[in-house]
Amino acid sequence: MINRFDMLRKLGVRLTASVSAAPKAAIPKMAAPRATVASTAAATTRAAAPKVVKPPRAAGLFTAAAAVTGAAATASAVSFLVHQSRQEINGTDEFSEHTRRQHRKSAGKFLSGMHSPFITEDPEVLEAFHKHFSEFSHLLPKSVEDLRAQQVLKTAVVIRPLSDCPVSMSLDTALLAVGGPPALMAAAAASEAGEKVIYMYAGQKRPIYYDSALHLEFDADTEMPTTYLPTTFLMQQLKRGLYDRVDYAEVERTGEFPWRTLDTWSFAQRPGQWLPAFKVAIGSQLRAMRMQDPDRRQKEREEVSAQCRFNEAFYAHLNERLDGQLLLPGTGSIIVARTQGEVDDLRVQQENLVKEGRSLNFLTRDDIIKRFGFPLEGIAFAEKPHDRILSPNHRPLLTGLITQKEGNKVIDATLKVIYCDGKEPGGVAEYQTPDGKTHYLAFSKSTLSLGDQMIRGFNNESLFDSVGATGVSSLSLLYTPPHYNVPDETVCGATNHASKISKNIPVIYQGKPMQVCLMRETGGACITPGDRGMDGTDYDCTIATGNLSAMHNTFGKACVFKPVLVKGCNRQVSKNGQTAWLQPYPGIHIQYCAGGGGLTRAPDLVAKLFPSYRGATPSPKPR
Repeated sequence: MINRFDMLRKLGVRLTASVSAAPKAAIPKMAAPRATVASTAAATTRAAAPKVVKPPRAAGLFTAAAAVTGAAATASAVSFLVHQSRQEINGTDEFSEHTRRQHRKSAGKFLSGMHSPFITEDPEVLEAFHKHFSEFSHLLPKSVEDLRAQQVLKTAVVIRPLSDCPVSMSLDTALLAVGGPPALMAAAAASEAGEKVIYMYAGQKRPIYYDSALHLEFDADTEMPTTYLPTTFLMQQLKRGLYDRVDYAEVERTGEFPWRTLDTWSFAQRPGQWLPAFKVAIGSQLRAMRMQDPDRRQKEREEVSAQCRFNEAFYAHLNERLDGQLLLPGTGSIIVARTQGEVDDLRVQQENLVKEGRSLNFLTRDDIIKRFGFPLEGIAFAEKPHDRILSPNHRPLLTGLITQKEGNKVIDATLKVIYCDGKEPGGVAEYQTPDGKTHYLAFSKSTLSLGDQMIRGFNNESLFDSVGATGVSSLSLLYTPPHYNVPDETVCGATNHASKISKNIPVIYQGKPMQVCLMRETGGACITPGDRGMDGTDYDCTIATGNLSAMHNTFGKACVFKPVLVKGCNRQVSKNGQTAWLQPYPGIHIQYCAGGGGLTRAPDLVAKLFPSYRGATPSPKPR
């Protein structure tokens, strides 16, 4: 079978050779197509002047412009194919080999740069992972096929009139909480407040927090919506597509990459998702333009800051109830600036944090060495002291806390339908257990946090529009010398987060005394359709390569990263630009499109349902 990659490479070589060998005078100019079209049109007109009406001048100009545009588009397309055919990375490790294979695997991956998940097959890496970090075995799927099956979107949850319910039930007084951390936090708060709680989660589906950095950033500067304009983003993507292209080898060397990208190939394959994406883009553009106003921006900052403080106090209280197990022991995050632009961004961030009563403290290189026993590679360093890391095992911890109260239940099931009358709180939930059986339960109010799962209302239309902002999530073993004390959270430029989620384990690695810990690395945001089906775990190769290279470069040559899993993290975003709640019917609260802030903002609804919650200060109504 002829390899597509080799065919395109040969095509690129031949095209390059032919242009290079041609005399300068023979290189076509952009004006040539226009002259050819105009002269042909004129000759045709003169030959039939007595019978044919002369075409309007505007039509000739339009034809010429179309020819020029077509020629430019063709040249750009050929240039793109040549560029893609020459893309290479130089690494010899297992992940680099995976990247090379993916680039040559199919036309879609070749053109889009979206690669399939990586799961290590290195027996030494797998043995070390299962030996030292067995408590995290649920984070590593058995195969790529299993991973896709776990994360593929389920059937939409439908809200229907109570009159459609096939069973008759008396309404219960329980709070029904379904889904991810926002629903779980509401359930924990209700249980602590003495209410009856039923918490439901789909154990067969991989929750998005499995792939999160678990980084809690309790400040508005991080959590408030961006004012970055979608039109600016699209212009940047057009520029990148036409001429300002990214080389894998350069990204691999520097660890610097465009962290906002666009998966045009997936959108081209799914025209049914163009309209929702267009609505999100228009809504985001209008919101960002409104927030250019300083007064509106300041008001929004104050609201988000107050909400973050409430959430911080809420987490602290639950952490105390769970004997300090909910939050990992370390506090604060270390931010490493690698360029002058990143240093300037840190200065702005420091000013913004001071305005909301927070701090960002700059550190010297000597400070870093004294605290951590080794130098991080960068030109400036800062610490954000109020950040925390959520335990990767927060769900079993919190469900255990919930079931301590008599009458509370935790159910492993998939929610299918909610029946309500649309006038009074409460209703009936239809759900399916792993054995395929259908069950019903009554509730008085409900909170839903279903991630990328669609929710339809009475009219069978989606209650909100969304697109994917797919980041890259990696799980890696990090080997370091015994005296290295790796920071609990390191941010190395833009969106590259590295969370240390385990303790150090002394080992012998390649004949030397070392220590190993488990790291979660995340970064980037590739705009994709909200539902990519089985492709939902694919990731942008430039982001993955750049993210892992940034880690290597920042931690230095004495540290060795061994990726265990690299996959796409299919976060959802809406026109709101931040996590949002809606109440389509009385007593039914739905969290949607958290973007990257789903964990920090998970307790938002608690502030509304339980404003006087113990240990927390009331905050403005969540958005």
